[in-house]
Amino acid sequence: EKQKWVRSLNTIPSASVPIIKIIASVGHQPVALDLSFDSSFHRGLPTCAFVKGLCIEYPTLEPLALVLKQFLSSKKINNPYTGGLSSYGLVLMLASMLQRDQILQAHIMNAFAQDTMSSPASSSNLSYSPTSAATNTNAIEEEEGRVGKGYGTKA
Repeated sequence: EKQKWVRSLNTIPSASVPIIKIIASVGHQPVALDLSFDSSFHRGLPTCAFVKGLCIEYPTLEPLALVLKQFLSSKKINNPYTGGLSSYGLVLMLASMLQRDQILQAHIMNAFAQDTMSSPASSSNLSYSPTSAATNTNAIEEEEGRVGKGYGTKA
């Protein structure tokens, strides 16, 4: 018997862990629920602990994930069962990006610290000019073999 709070109910028996998808009414707002059942393939509790750890390590992860999940939902590409991106997949991609950004920042700070330790601090060491930025960009692109390949500015 269907309950009044249930707007729709679908099963996905072909998933590695069988899923029941429910759209419930909370007040006048629809709430999507995915229910799974304990099985040998179920990894829900360890996965939840892992995501909580990521959110502690990267405080910006949760708000980024929520905003992007809403965006995916608005474009109707938030459901992995229909070819969209799962919340877990989104969290893993964002955590990877934040980790890469953290490593890059540490590398830049380390290089800056070594540079300032090897020469006395002066305004010329800390100045910025569009010419020096373009020269540095070209040097990086030449080192990486990207100049003239459509990736950035040409020398």
